[in-house]
This record gives sequence, C-alpha cells and structure tokens, in this order.
Amino acid sequence: MKQTAYNIFNPLNSVCFLLLFLIFKSNAQGGFKKKYFASNGFAATARNVIECPDKSLIIIGLNKDTVNNFIIDRLTLIGTDKDGNKLWEKKYGNNYFSYINDGLRAAIYKEDNYFYHALSSRDTTDNGVLIKFDYNGDTLWQKTYRKDSIDNVYLCGLTKSVDNGFFLTGVSINNVPGMGQPCLLIKTDCNGNELWRKKIVKPSPNVQEGRSIIQDSASKKIIITGYQYPGGPNASGNMMILDSVGNLIVRKSFNNGGGGLSEITQLRDKNFITSGSYRAYGDGNYSKYQKYVVKFDISGSIIWQKLYDIISQYTGIGAVHELASEDLIMLGALDTNQQHLLPYVLKVQIFRTDKNGNVKWQKYIGSAVDYNSCEYAQSLNLTQDGGFVIATWFPWHAAPAPYSIIKIDSTGCDTLASYCKSLEVGLAKQHGFSVAFELFPNPASSSVFIRTNTTGTEPLTAVLLDISGRTLQEFPFFEGNRLLEFDTTPLSPGVYFVSLRAGSVTIGSKKLLVER
Repeated sequence: MKQTAYNIFNPLNSVCFLLLFLIFKSNAQGGFKKKYFASNGFAATARNVIECPDKSLIIIGLNKDTVNNFIIDRLTLIGTDKDGNKLWEKKYGNNYFSYINDGLRAAIYKEDNYFYHALSSRDTTDNGVLIKFDYNGDTLWQKTYRKDSIDNVYLCGLTKSVDNGFFLTGVSINNVPGMGQPCLLIKTDCNGNELWRKKIVKPSPNVQEGRSIIQDSASKKIIITGYQYPGGPNASGNMMILDSVGNLIVRKSFNNGGGGLSEITQLRDKNFITSGSYRAYGDGNYSKYQKYVVKFDISGSIIWQKLYDIISQYTGIGAVHELASEDLIMLGALDTNQQHLLPYVLKVQIFRTDKNGNVKWQKYIGSAVDYNSCEYAQSLNLTQDGGFVIATWFPWHAAPAPYSIIKIDSTGCDTLASYCKSLEVGLAKQHGFSVAFELFPNPASSSVFIRTNTTGTEPLTAVLLDISGRTLQEFPFFEGNRLLEFDTTPLSPGVYFVSLRAGSVTIGSKKLLVER
C-alpha cells in the first residue's frame, strides 16, 4: 500500500498546521517564569501576586531603594498583562515613612473592583497599615494603626469579617523585659477605621504571632494560625479559635517546634486546613524538618495531619488550595542539597493530593540550580483558567535581586509546551514504574487512543479530567493490554487532561485538545 508523506512545507498544509497551533495555544492554559527588576532597587522581595478581573497580574512586594541618602524598603507594585509582560510600576514610601519587610507573604484580600493589603510601616514608631488599592495599583486610602503606650504594631494577616469590616492579626512587640510578645487582633469597619483591638496573651513565655486569619460565616468564630513558644527554645505552630469579639476559646500547639503555621483555608466541607514544617530532628546545632499539613474542624479537633517528603534543613508548605474536584494543591519548598551544609539548593515544589492528603503527584518548578538561584515560595493564588500564579523570592541572590513569579497550569506545568515533562518527584521510581505513554490523535474529534509501554505490577487506569482538574471519567486497561480507545464525541470542544494512573499513583499527564 502506498503511503502519502505529509509535507508541512506545502503552503496549504503550513496554513492548516499554523491554525491548529494557534487553536491549541488559545485554548491551552500554559504558564511562564518571569523576573522583574524594579527601577533604582537593589534588593527586592516579591511577597504576593494576584490576578485581576481582566486576567492581568499585579505583583506586590518590597524593594530596597536609596531615597535622599537613606536606604529604605518601599512598597512596590508591578503590573503585567496576562502573559507576564510588564506594563507599569508604582512605589510608595519615602525616607520619612517606609514599610517593613518581615519576610512573610503579603496579606491580601480581593474584591471585584479593589484589593486590600495589610502590612507594617515605620515613621517615628512601628505601626500597622491597611491600604485599599484599585487594580491600576493606585491607593484609594491608607489607614494606620499606631502603637499604644507600650507595644509596636506588626500586621501579618487580613480577612473580611461577616459584617463587611476587616480583621487584622499580627503581633505586639516592645522592649520592656517580661512583657512578652502577645498576638494582636484588630477589628475595623468597611473603611478600615479601627473599632477595637485585643492582645491575646498566654502563659509564659508570652510569645505568639498571628500570621493568617479567617472568620467562619456560620458560627462567626475567628480562627488565627501562626506560631508560639510553648515553653522550649523552638517555635511551634499555633492555632487559636476565638469568639466574634476576640475572646479565646481554644489554643493548640502543632508540628513539634516546626516554626509556625502558614496560610489558613476554609474548605468546601466547612473545615479548615493549614500547613508549615515539622521539626523532625535537632541536635543543638541545627534542626531538620518535614513538610506538615493539618486539617481541623471549627472546634479545633484534628481530622487528619500528614508529613510529606524527605527530612531536610529547609522544607515546608506555605499554602494549600482546594480545587473543584476537592483535590488539594500545596505549595512548598525543599533544600535538595541533603548535606545540610552550604551551599543550599532551595527549590519550589508543587503537590497535588486527594481530599484526604494522599499524594497524587509532586513536581519541582522554578529555576533554582545552585545557592545563588535558590527560590523561596511566597504565595499561591488560583487563576481564572484553572491554573495558579506563584510569587517567589531569591534569598541569596546577588544584588540587584529581582521580583519573580511563576504561572502554572492545573497539572503543575510552567511552560507553554503541549506536554510539560516536569519532574515527578520520586513517585514512579518509588513504585517501580517505567513511564511512557502516547495520546493520539491529538487534537481529537470522535475518539482518542492511549498507548503505553509502562512497566510495573499495579493495574493501569487512564483518567480524563477537565481544565479545573475535575475527574470526568476513568478508563481501566485490561490486564496485559497497553492500548485503549475512548469516545470523545460527548465532550465539548476545548482543553482536557489525560492522566495515567498506576494503582493510586498518578505517573504521567498530557493535554488533550478536542475539536469539531
């Protein structure tokens, strides 16, 4: 039988090929890695990045500038288009009024036309501030929460209250011996005007900080996560549940001196999840940690808690988000230099788990390859296309240090390639798999074939997912068979994902484009 060669250099074929490519690209989620150097700055920390209603992005962070011979931290916002191309830059602060870089993520609350940012500032004293921005990066108002007669005010967490005001949390710090550093809670109205504040104290040592805050709409209880010193030399994760006016109901210590709990999220089942690191080992010179996640209910009772990954000097999970499928996406970091000595190689990691915290896949993303390029993940936010945008920080980058963001799709891919072959950290090797599979034709119209030469003893299943990661259908391979076909005619045109699962472990994933 004579075979016909397909010549892409034929003009008509070239046009068809280009159209197919443009259709695929327009429907693909895709992603990117970008670095930005703020003008006149020499050390920058991107603390958060958010998507605007028009799908453009705003990076929020602090940038060290020299102003009138003073070196200060200026609040610096960089706006980009949806593909990460820089459009504008705006800075706030001067040598009489600067902002404080506490190394934590930027506390942000988004609404349709505005967003709010809580952080700390410095003039004659150290104070907390709440700023209302529009999506052009312009301030609409800024409210200051000044120190009282004893304590400076440092803010780390922000949430909207059920009465349309705000709750702010952080820590009160002073230099008076024995006074401690109590957790701070401030209540405001919708315009940021302070209504009341409370210091939440604990038995000695009276040291605890609120890093993230949320209010349960049903019970009106307030939940704060952060760190505390429970009595030893190492800080532990701290979770507090308070009534609607700030009276303490429950306080719990978690993660064995792991340095604190990070962002708190309320799930669809109305329970809560937070994360950090677990202190697995310490010999007096340095400690080693594991990633740690805990899910709990409104009474503070633990539903489950998990440890992930290898023990390392630098590791942890800073954010957890829930997908429409109830799967969880977790943002973490790991020092891959397991000698626990300089030079560190700190890499950004993405985890996907089921709703009970069981890992489906793990990937490294970003660009860290050595000490100077070490990246620390600061924030993780969902985008309208079902992907995520991440702010990262280079802690040991030579000056000038950049802002950095990474856009990924729902499979953890940070490139526009049709198939992102990201590192599946240890899972395939751990379960004895050799992973390879084909998906054809792609684009597909009426049906698609999946062919694999995967080796291993676990039963294989192909899983069809929509763009948000929700499972639509599962197709088991019959024993000994490495080829299957499924019907795509019921599917609407668009982008889907096909994952290959061996037992309960996802060992590969590819994009599928359905056309008519």
